[in-house]
Amino acid sequence: MLGDMKLSVSTFVAITALLLCSSNSLADQKPIKDRKGASRLQPKPGSFDELEALRRVEIPTPRAQHNWEPHISAHVRLVGIPNEIMGIFFTNHQPYIHASAGLGVDLGDPRSELVTIELDWTGMTFPDSNWLEAGAGPSSAKFSEIDLHMISLDATYKTVIPIVDALDFYVGGGLGLAGLVGNATTTEVLPICTEPVANCQHWRNVSKTELDLPTRVIPVVHVTTGLKLEFDGFRARLDMGFKNVFYVGLSAGLDI
Repeated sequence: MLGDMKLSVSTFVAITALLLCSSNSLADQKPIKDRKGASRLQPKPGSFDELEALRRVEIPTPRAQHNWEPHISAHVRLVGIPNEIMGIFFTNHQPYIHASAGLGVDLGDPRSELVTIELDWTGMTFPDSNWLEAGAGPSSAKFSEIDLHMISLDATYKTVIPIVDALDFYVGGGLGLAGLVGNATTTEVLPICTEPVANCQHWRNVSKTELDLPTRVIPVVHVTTGLKLEFDGFRARLDMGFKNVFYVGLSAGLDI
């Protein structure tokens, strides 16, 4: 009988101690709110509540790779043709250094790939002077008055390679059409012309003719590369390349 009483007391003490430990552990846990606003205890590691909490974590939506949002920009460029290239076709000529300006629209992902459509004006005027084709004699020189302008429209595909957070490198190529507007005339030099050809005299009006242009509509070949800086919808570019003439320039614009 005494043994049964001791066993009962021991069991009671053990159960009481277990309940006290459990109540202290529960007291240490801070209640949380579930979806319905009811108070609940924090989930234990590995529980279904923890999995549910993970499901409620908002994962940032990845940036669209091809959003095709338009971006408009304006550009100014310095254009030219090296004298070494001009010398292949002409023994006597004027250097070609001019300006170019225009507007562009970018479509595509600015950190991946773009299609740029550009409307461009390029000056193609030269100082009045005697020009002589390569291989021709001095008397074949012609006094040339050239005041032409090239208006072009082209589309260029660009691959963009990110460098750092806001700075990208790009390279691309495209095609288009251009029209030559303006006037160009040539006048023959006097038959007594000798070296130096640049000093030869020409007829005043006799033999003066319009420059024989095969066509005033010409194809445009565009190859470009450069650096692009972008932040808060603003983009600035350092451009260089070849669009029927070599160029280097700057452009800036905003997202529409």
